[in-house]
Amino acid sequence: MNRARRQHCQPYSATRELSWGQKVGRLFGFGRSVSVLRLSETSMEELIARHQTSGCPVGYGRVGTVYKVRTRILEPLVSTSYRTTPYPVSGERLPKFVALKKATARKKEESEEALTDLRNEWDMLSNLYHPNIVTVHGFIENFQGAFLAMPFYHCCLSDLVEDNIRLSSVKYSTKDMLFISRDIARGLKYLVVDNGILHCDLFHKNILVTSDNTAVIADFGKARTSASCVARINFEKYHEGIVAPELYIRETSFTPQSESFAFGHVLLCILVGQSKVPIWQIKEEAFQSLLSFFTTENLALNNSVLKNNPQPEAVEKLLEVTSSCLKLSPAHRAGPDCWVSGVEDAIREFRYEVDQSEDVKPDVNMSDESGRTGSWCVIS
Repeated sequence: MNRARRQHCQPYSATRELSWGQKVGRLFGFGRSVSVLRLSETSMEELIARHQTSGCPVGYGRVGTVYKVRTRILEPLVSTSYRTTPYPVSGERLPKFVALKKATARKKEESEEALTDLRNEWDMLSNLYHPNIVTVHGFIENFQGAFLAMPFYHCCLSDLVEDNIRLSSVKYSTKDMLFISRDIARGLKYLVVDNGILHCDLFHKNILVTSDNTAVIADFGKARTSASCVARINFEKYHEGIVAPELYIRETSFTPQSESFAFGHVLLCILVGQSKVPIWQIKEEAFQSLLSFFTTENLALNNSVLKNNPQPEAVEKLLEVTSSCLKLSPAHRAGPDCWVSGVEDAIREFRYEVDQSEDVKPDVNMSDESGRTGSWCVIS
């Protein structure tokens, strides 16, 4: 067994020590100093007014609704503070559209939950900075409700995976599949290792994709720090075979190991080309894994993207890290280091000579006047 394969199978310990470099970096704040840019209170109030008159609803959930709102003639983003980061600095201009998320509830008894989730999302995201984590522009709570402003992203991952994009210029290839997987791995590792945060709701609809096919993790309403994550969720029959077994039977709360399982499920959905793929079943009162049904050959036959460009070596590597995350036993699942290194191993196996046209990513114009050029995640 080679070194890379051993690393994929290495379980993650929640008590693992930070590396010497990580400790020194945190102590001295290595990285570049960047401005924390936010919308002013006046701009947030203007966005609220616009969402009522011209906002386009693009996402509905149990405890929230997202509107696409034009930012024309708004005040520019203002610097509120500075932070040190080792990551690339994104543009400082306000995008042409923002996604304005409003806390709403379908049932009256869920109103307080909707407010709590949106406040929690702001508290979490306002302290995070990573190219694969959703950006926030501002938050306001007034007599009209609670609102969170974020960039309007191109689509959610399930749209790409299931080919639901209506724009002919959008391209999603085997190479994009691999790089999107790496984006998710990097973002999730940043949360779990660097910040001690558990997302607690990682699945395909909560991963957004930019016009250049960069993935960002979104929807942090249920996110918690590892130390405070004690809540248990009563999963419905819909989640059977989808979530980590220990969560389904309410044996434990969310852990880094359950996050690893969620990441593995997202990778499997990408490989299969479907947004709901069962991983286990209950047979004779015991959990039975279904991973043996997913092979490189089967994936190439059923996924239209892989039919066009199979890349068997790269897919085999990606399937390895996927399988290492989807172990039924939490103790045997791969950890954050394996998430990233495993996907990078798959990328190294990609053969560019198979389709040179994949090197070019589309320049998708998401700014037409109709306000319906993209989609948003369904909010849980």
